[in-house]
Amino acid sequence: MEIEMEEVDDEGNPIDPNEPRYCVCNGVSFGTMIQCENSENCKYEWFHLECVGLEEIPARTTKWYCPDCRRLLNIGEKGEGGYFPIYPVQDLLPDPEIRTFITNFYRISDKPDSNELWVSHFTEDAQVTMGNDTGHGQQAIRELRGRMWNVVAERKHVVKKVFPAKFQDGDGECECMLFGDVHIKTKEGQELVVPWAGHATLTKAIDGSKEKWKFAQYRVWLQR
Repeated sequence: MEIEMEEVDDEGNPIDPNEPRYCVCNGVSFGTMIQCENSENCKYEWFHLECVGLEEIPARTTKWYCPDCRRLLNIGEKGEGGYFPIYPVQDLLPDPEIRTFITNFYRISDKPDSNELWVSHFTEDAQVTMGNDTGHGQQAIRELRGRMWNVVAERKHVVKKVFPAKFQDGDGECECMLFGDVHIKTKEGQELVVPWAGHATLTKAIDGSKEKWKFAQYRVWLQR
């Protein structure tokens, strides 16, 4: 006859079998735990520090991702790079949704078949400058986007840091300086890693029935 053993915690107290499970150990919540930054899509979401090799919670400026999500998102051990930049501790983002907007923009930017979705991130009269190429208004920006892929076969942005700022009262506008690298493979097979810096002005604009953040101005300098 098999006897089912009751699960207990470190102090010998019975554990409710219906209590939610977390972490790579499939255990219940106890002690100090850390949340994966990819919480909406992370399989476990919360982790015991000792299970992921941590002795303490990382600094607030560090975005922490679990091992599975780091592999999935192709980002570094401390969350640096990829589409998830770090922000100052006391940032001046008027709306946390700007973080999501920036992450989604660069992810979409690397997909050559997502031109219209990329263009939708700009206001109708936005000004975009990339190197020596400029587009004013969505149609000109759409054409600029097409020219971007004339010699590029593949690319992958690594957005390292974002510095937000506000120069006027209200929550309807935000400026950002952005820094990172872009990994490029040309149609001739050449592979390059190009550092870049960007400046953007974001504003809220009506899109359908909703108000959404969009770029009113966006400029990128490539350091070659």
